[in-house]
Amino acid sequence: MAKPREIRITFKEKEADLYDYIQEKSSASAFLKDLAKLEKKKEEIYLNNLTSSDISDKILSSQKTNSIEYKEKEETLVLPDISDLED
Repeated sequence: MAKPREIRITFKEKEADLYDYIQEKSSASAFLKDLAKLEKKKEEIYLNNLTSSDISDKILSSQKTNSIEYKEKEETLVLPDISDLED
């Protein structure tokens, strides 16, 4: 079994309310571990959404660029003059 690791937290006088809040829990260490797990999940979700959002933004930007190029090509299309052709 792996050796347990320990983290010590020191609360300053102005943080006494946080200390008291944590001590009110049935298990301060379990509460802090659960809190860390929740924060880790939120961070992972945020990073995954950020990555997906960045990809979506790049795709949309690419589509807009292609659309602009296509419109420019449409505008420069020159058809031959057929008014002088006989029926």
